Amino acid sequence: MDILMALIPALTWGSIGLLTGKFGGSAGQQVFGMTSGAFILSAIIWLVTKPTMTPTIWILGLVSGLFWAVGTSQQFVSFKEIGVSKAFPISTAGQLVTNALMGAIVFGEWKNPIMWLMGVAAIAIMVIGAVFIGKKDPKSPFKQPENITGNMRAGIIALTLSTFGYLVYTFIPKAYQTWGGMPSTSGSEFTFAILLPQTMGMVIGAFIFAKFMIRENNLVSVTTAKNGITGIGWAIGNLFMFLSAMSAMGLATAYTLSQMGVIISTFGAIIFLGEKKTKKEFIYTFIGTAAVILGGVLVGMI
Repeated sequence: MDILMALIPALTWGSIGLLTGKFGGSAGQQVFGMTSGAFILSAIIWLVTKPTMTPTIWILGLVSGLFWAVGTSQQFVSFKEIGVSKAFPISTAGQLVTNALMGAIVFGEWKNPIMWLMGVAAIAIMVIGAVFIGKKDPKSPFKQPENITGNMRAGIIALTLSTFGYLVYTFIPKAYQTWGGMPSTSGSEFTFAILLPQTMGMVIGAFIFAKFMIRENNLVSVTTAKNGITGIGWAIGNLFMFLSAMSAMGLATAYTLSQMGVIISTFGAIIFLGEKKTKKEFIYTFIGTAAVILGGVLVGMI
């Protein structure tokens, strides 16, 4: 049951690209719409569960959400600089490595050499899988139009900032649960409590990104509202990822399993969004998918 719960984020987060692809809109409309939808669902959960709130939880939640916005906005910047096909696998690999190792090293979730061996092997296999999934055939006749600058240095800097933002977003709640006097048995209550301020921070960060970084002038629109549906799905994944991370499963395993959504996003883009691949790219995709699944199975065995 714990593994199934931890796989829910893979399903919901892996579907985000498919939904935003269908709903359309600019990057600003998509991010602001998504965070607004996440805030609405989090507010409903907060009203239903009525968790205990403290000033510390409000502050930490807001900061965690703001760092998520840093991670997301810089990921969009990397897409512009080096393209989605190059940036997304690097981003996925960076998040896998940093969050899993943080859980293992900082929070001591891998307690013996066998767990470390399996964990490191799983991360390495999943990173290789993500790279293969994003690998392109240089002779492909399907040239997807991408408005990119080709500035690899700027792209790598953006991806570094993005990975750091996502790392802090997960670190803050887990650190407070571990060292802030929050008993591990109340991990679910703490998750319900921090979701609302966290999504408030996300909305604020998304607004700053949309209005001042990419200067979106049509932020309040039907398209933005449609992308709120995406945010509801994302928030469900966020809820179950933190419920898993705050449980005995731990952050290293929970976050790693959540990144298996790359499989859904890849095949969903082919089936539902009409993305085309050559025979060689299909081979790369199947190799990468098999590697991600194998890595996920190893993580589930830890």
